[in-house]
Amino acid sequence: MGDTVNCLLQKDACQTHMEGSLTRFLNHLPGMAYRCVVENYQYRLVFASKGCKKLLGITTKEVMRNPTNTVEKMMLEDDLVTVRDAIHMALVKKRKYELYYKVRTPLDEIKWIWDQGEGIFNKDGNCIFLEGIMMDVTVQKMTEQNLQRENMRLSSNVVKTSHTKNESGQKRQKDAFFGISQFFFILFRFHLPAQCV
Repeated sequence: MGDTVNCLLQKDACQTHMEGSLTRFLNHLPGMAYRCVVENYQYRLVFASKGCKKLLGITTKEVMRNPTNTVEKMMLEDDLVTVRDAIHMALVKKRKYELYYKVRTPLDEIKWIWDQGEGIFNKDGNCIFLEGIMMDVTVQKMTEQNLQRENMRLSSNVVKTSHTKNESGQKRQKDAFFGISQFFFILFRFHLPAQCV
């Protein structure tokens, strides 16, 4: 009996050590690892790594004080329906989701978030948790938007330049035609009327 108790105690100690190790690992991630309980399309955070402070501007303790739909409350309205629908469809299809959306932090900063996660289902097929990671991709998104604007500007310049080249090319062709015509008239001692030149 004593060996069984020792074995169980060692197993508990090992599991506690592994859980602590996993939590430490998740707290070192650049971003926020999370776990939510899913209840009637409400997402209640039960775990948020310490990266939530840098990502969302609120501490883990603040998140846990008001854990229901914390990120949704920070999300910009134009992204909210799309994100809800995408997560719902992923859960229905039992697939992972990968989303980009914007949040407003308590300091009134707008940040782009990359959110990748998946549903964890019980044996009956019901989603009981969402687990995933969120990262700040604001710099990448701003760079992408700047590149798109620059690409549009350059494309617009190419179109303008090609029209200008086409118009000047037509003028050069016309000038060349009249120049050659004038040469032949001079060569054969004919003169072009002044209005044709």
